[in-house]
Amino acid sequence: MSNRVYTFKAKTVEAYTIKSLSEVLQNILTDVCFSFDKEGIKLLTVDNKMPPHLLVHLKMSGESFDEYHCPKPLCVGINLQHLYKMLKSIKKKDTIMLFINKKNQSLLGITTIQADSGQPVTSHIKIQKLSQVSTVIPDDYDHPVHIPTNTYQKMCKDMQSISNKIQVYAKGSYLRFSCEVEGMYTREVPFGEYDEESNDDEYDDTFHTKSLSQLIKVSGLNTRMQVYTPPNSNFEIPLKIGINTGQLGKLEIYIKSMAQIDNETGDEGY
Repeated sequence: MSNRVYTFKAKTVEAYTIKSLSEVLQNILTDVCFSFDKEGIKLLTVDNKMPPHLLVHLKMSGESFDEYHCPKPLCVGINLQHLYKMLKSIKKKDTIMLFINKKNQSLLGITTIQADSGQPVTSHIKIQKLSQVSTVIPDDYDHPVHIPTNTYQKMCKDMQSISNKIQVYAKGSYLRFSCEVEGMYTREVPFGEYDEESNDDEYDDTFHTKSLSQLIKVSGLNTRMQVYTPPNSNFEIPLKIGINTGQLGKLEIYIKSMAQIDNETGDEGY
């Protein structure tokens, strides 16, 4: 079908990545406003806690899709729980097309094509009128520590049953997550080699376990993720987690520590 019938169209063989992305996002957010334009798909928002605990920044280039058409900027409000329900049955190697038809611009269309049978299935989600969030993206981070997403996933599952807070310590290329219960027992998961003689700054802060475990489904996006700690022990900047969304783009999550949340009094932060 010609692009002339679409206000927006994006098609990719990475349907499983789109499904995994929706699963990660729906664990953090509810209703969001995506920005579609000729450059690609973007999302910049915070969670609904007061003050916000997390900031989400997603960017997927139109050039990374097999087909992409969006001549005019669009603000597309979507309920993420509804979106994930429509994508839940997607398998690896399936193809997906997201679209908005000019004849009905109040609906986001989703056509999935099953890899084994070639059978297309089309669903629609009501587009909501939502306002975009205006916020500043933190920057000035040093080189990240790269860790396996499946190890991060297992760590979060284990620590959820131990404590409601997790300590994050970093020095140079060394990173450690740990938790304890009133001095009775502890658990720690280190990444990299600790160098006592290193002159790198130390980072040490504590986070709500729930804030970190909301990203428990990231292994569906990529096998590796990046953890950025604030430079020069700047405890006013949140922890940053980055992960490539397959070959389509990148998702960045900024997570405030417990101290940062406690220090904010009516200010939205970020």
